[in-house]
Amino acid sequence: MPSYFKTIFCFVFGGLFISFAHGQKAGSKVWYFGLNAGIDFTQNPPLGITNGSLSTNEGCAAVTDLNGKLYFYTDGRTVYDKTHNTMSNGTGLNGDPSSTQSAVAVADPSNVNKYYVFTVDAFAGSKGLCYSIIDMSINGGLGAVTVKNTLLKTPVCEKITAVRKPFSAVVWIITRGWDNDSFHIYKLDSVGCNFYKSQSIGTLITGSSNNSVGYLKSNIQGTKIAYACYQGFAELFDFDPTTATFSNPIKLNNLGNAYGVEFSKNGTLLYVGSSTYKKVWQYNLAAGSPASIVASKIDAATIIGQAVYALQMGPDGIIYMAVPSNSYVSSIPNPEILGTGCGYIQKAIDLKGKLCAAGLPNALNSDNFSPYSDFKYQAICAGKAVNFKDTFDFVSDSIRWYFGLNGKNYLGSSVLHNPQFTFPKSGTYTVKLEAWLKRVKVDSVSKTVVVPDTIRDTINIKICDGDSIKIGNKYCKNTGDYFEWLTSYLGCDSVVLKRLSLWPKNSTTLNKTICAGSTYNFFGTDYSSPGTYTHILKNTNGCDSIITLKLLQYPKSEMEIFDTICSGILYPFYGQFLSNSGTYTKTFTSYTGCDSTVKLNLFKRNSFTYNISDTFCLKDTYIFNGIILTKPGIYSQKFVAQNGCDSVVKLNLQLKLCYPVVPCIIEIPNAITPDGNNINDVFKPVFSCNVVEYRLRIVNRWGEIIYSTDNMGEHWDGFIANKPIADGVYAYIIDVVAQQSLDLEKHHYEGTIVVLK
Repeated sequence: MPSYFKTIFCFVFGGLFISFAHGQKAGSKVWYFGLNAGIDFTQNPPLGITNGSLSTNEGCAAVTDLNGKLYFYTDGRTVYDKTHNTMSNGTGLNGDPSSTQSAVAVADPSNVNKYYVFTVDAFAGSKGLCYSIIDMSINGGLGAVTVKNTLLKTPVCEKITAVRKPFSAVVWIITRGWDNDSFHIYKLDSVGCNFYKSQSIGTLITGSSNNSVGYLKSNIQGTKIAYACYQGFAELFDFDPTTATFSNPIKLNNLGNAYGVEFSKNGTLLYVGSSTYKKVWQYNLAAGSPASIVASKIDAATIIGQAVYALQMGPDGIIYMAVPSNSYVSSIPNPEILGTGCGYIQKAIDLKGKLCAAGLPNALNSDNFSPYSDFKYQAICAGKAVNFKDTFDFVSDSIRWYFGLNGKNYLGSSVLHNPQFTFPKSGTYTVKLEAWLKRVKVDSVSKTVVVPDTIRDTINIKICDGDSIKIGNKYCKNTGDYFEWLTSYLGCDSVVLKRLSLWPKNSTTLNKTICAGSTYNFFGTDYSSPGTYTHILKNTNGCDSIITLKLLQYPKSEMEIFDTICSGILYPFYGQFLSNSGTYTKTFTSYTGCDSTVKLNLFKRNSFTYNISDTFCLKDTYIFNGIILTKPGIYSQKFVAQNGCDSVVKLNLQLKLCYPVVPCIIEIPNAITPDGNNINDVFKPVFSCNVVEYRLRIVNRWGEIIYSTDNMGEHWDGFIANKPIADGVYAYIIDVVAQQSLDLEKHHYEGTIVVLK
């Protein structure tokens, strides 16, 4: 901490972390801090106490059991026993009154009578991170320091926290390195405290030794860790408590002399205090992206006329704030509420004349709220709903009940805090309750329950499927055993077991098809539209049977053709040879059984006159039926076509400003072999020019269009309706519009393609 504070108070707080092993549960229900100040949380509301011997400006810790029975407390240099006297060999620890988290206590995972007291030096000093060991079985339960000042790492910042590994007695001891960007992590387990790993992540902490000042905290769930840096920022990390791995750093800037950090009990909100701005800010960790979390910053509290230092959650879930030189502590009474609704109370607890300094006992919150699952239930009787109720001594965000466990199978489950469950018959069952927090199972408890036999009579009942019958006070419609309660018997009501079974309802589905324009008779009713229709019948046992008709309708296929012939030419049309204009029809029966019609509109022409408008470029020539033209004008030629129709072609030739023309060359396959060998399997024309419009049609020998597309990216693979067509000759018609110069050119192609497999 900056040296100018030492002329007033040396305000850095320490921390306490309590662990439990072999069923031991500990906490920090009594605090000693500041200048002989204290708070007793076993009272409701908490009360200030004045019997403490500790007088310090910053780091401090106090250890109790969950009921508030005091074990010891310390400022990181001197340890006081429960009689408020100096513990045997309890002086000279390597903490410092100017160290933010001077003292941190963690229960020995292998011995319920021993505690590790971790200390950190001030201003990244040479004493670094050390541990001492207290044995509470010595001196008639007053305890003694048996191991003192074992060095783990130097130099380090004034920061230390502890996180419990899930479902394990292992505790991770974590500090922030000095003059580097690393976390140093130690593993405390049954074999002692040993180096585990260092991880480089986040911001380099270096420069002035004042920058080593500030809290390092974990949320109760062990999934988030944050620290404050006196240099003017805080940093937030995701943390995996199983592997002790940090990830996803988020830097929170513009905080002045940032000092205290604390999480809400549910771990979704972070609070950061600043002695410079005399404010406590709230960040919403569920806001989403890192930028959204940074932007969620709001003023949660402004400390009137005073600087704020330590932020510490009490065993009551309230966040308390150290405001030096005052005979009270302030608080945020509702720290789990997003926004200013979290509240601020300036004089939350009266210290009865004793003074607060910069530090508050920094308890291991996960132990103050350590999971302890239990549940209660009423007397259990077969067939009767029983109320269950969880009796947790902690907060979980979800629970899971399993009733009647047998190996991996169970009769029922629930996620309610007060569920009901009915055991269908007498016997011995296992009921299991699990507690979950942040999608992690944090505790569970199982109990064996015995259900006495209270069945006095059995009646067999049959009803039709879908009907219901009243048994007791409810209507039942499913196969199973149901109970009616009679008189009290051995603490449970006696019952009549009614075994309900169902006469089945016959259910039949008919799938039928009709052609468009026809009908289907279904139990005397003609249906002409596709749909689902039902009919109910009565069978011999009096139960209804249902017949369902699913009616599909195939459309009639109709194709209309327009064509012309010249005089003297015969037009073939399905076995007929036509020579005159007219309308002709032919009816076929398709594979669906429905009629299809081809309609031909035939027009007879004697001669044809074609008017052509064209252009040619300056200094070029134009060839018109073998005649070379060099001037614009109107020209005509008479032709005799092979079909006997005379044709007159009139050309309106105009001169134009020309641009290079891109030839449009098309490559059209004349055969495909769609046999699946990826060689010549598809029919797809290839163009050498830019095609802007495209249409492909495939026609069978009866003139039916069997395939059509306007998408050049598609191709014909020789299939119709996902079925391969028969081998044979088919016609293609291709129409395109191509960009060959500044103008668009239309092209028409016709021909045949052979399909072979």
